Amino acid sequence: TYVSAPALVHSLNRKRPGRGFRDVAELAAAVGGTDDPDLLGDVHAALEPLAPIVATMTAMLDPDAIVLATEDAAFSDLGRPLLESHLNREMLGLYAQAVRVVVADDVEKATLRGVASVLIRRAFRNGFETLG
Repeated sequence: TYVSAPALVHSLNRKRPGRGFRDVAELAAAVGGTDDPDLLGDVHAALEPLAPIVATMTAMLDPDAIVLATEDAAFSDLGRPLLESHLNREMLGLYAQAVRVVVADDVEKATLRGVASVLIRRAFRNGFETLG
């Protein structure tokens, strides 16, 4: 499954030739200020393939949070509520009580922070001897 900001913009521009978006920031602004059900539906459909994958990983790993970290903050901001709604449906409403979806403020360090968080939590929960 491949979902990216440029792929999303390209897909929507193909579906809506009369209304082209230059980039995801322009798309995010349009989606944020619209009640156009067709546009919202197209964006939901473009992001929907991520939901089963993230839902499966969430069920297997039981994370405290799902962090969206993309080069384009507008894409993350646009994707977060859509991913939340898809995850809620995929996980039959159970996800809403267990995991939150957050947008990383620093893409470069998001993975490192996640790994550090897991290590620290495991160290204090199980004792340092389990890290080796």
